[in-house]
Amino acid sequence: DGRTLAFAGRGAGGPVVNLYFMGTNRPLRPLPIKLLDARWGVRPSGIGFSPDGSTLAALFEKDGNALISSWKLSTNRENPPLTYPVGALTAVAARPASGTQFSWIDDNTWLLHGIDLIDAASGELLGQTGFAQVPDHHRLAMDQAWFVYVDDEAEKQLATVTFRKR
Repeated sequence: DGRTLAFAGRGAGGPVVNLYFMGTNRPLRPLPIKLLDARWGVRPSGIGFSPDGSTLAALFEKDGNALISSWKLSTNRENPPLTYPVGALTAVAARPASGTQFSWIDDNTWLLHGIDLIDAASGELLGQTGFAQVPDHHRLAMDQAWFVYVDDEAEKQLATVTFRKR
């Protein structure tokens, strides 16, 4: 909604995502991150609100493993966390060092590193964009995104992609 800020940090009871209302700069509530290993640190690779604003999700990665935590904001409850062991998602070498790492394509689909499309409810890998390296991507509309990708000659290119439901 453009009025709420989310960031990850350590709270009194462990790792949390804090929500702040921008109009008053007051904290709304902390959302606990239950499965985040204390050795990982509280630094998400990406964090974002669903397009309809009902859900918040955060991606955490360490040594090729990944954790996605998400919360239904109307209930403040964490959805079942999704974990991915090494090798389940795109190899670390193909991932960009900066740029957008995590975004929502629609209210039910996440895009990780501009490559992996994940079902937000089940955690299932739905498919891949076909790009080998994506330094940045940005959602344009409910079914479109632009991608900066690296082509076979190591040149950066720009593409607009329209996603179709299966």
